Amino acid sequence: MGAVVHTSAEDIKGPIRLRLRGDDSDEAFSLVDEVIPPGYGPPLHVHLSFAEGFYVLECQLTFQLGDDIVSGAAGTWIYVPKDVPLLDPG
Repeated sequence: MGAVVHTSAEDIKGPIRLRLRGDDSDEAFSLVDEVIPPGYGPPLHVHLSFAEGFYVLECQLTFQLGDDIVSGAAGTWIYVPKDVPLLDPG
């Protein structure tokens, strides 16, 4: 496994941009960059094999994490452990 560098000038297209694949890190980590329009997020779901983290760049995101509702404005980091139900309404 070697270093992986992506510059902002690279042509990475699509609503979900894969910045680091799991196989680039011995399946320890992956990273995506995504713009989530209001009302576009996935329905309530659970990841059984991996945790998930979100860093809010602008606007605000509201999540349902298990039974809790949490919101984060720009600069907020939200960590969701595996096996925790997640609703991200966008």
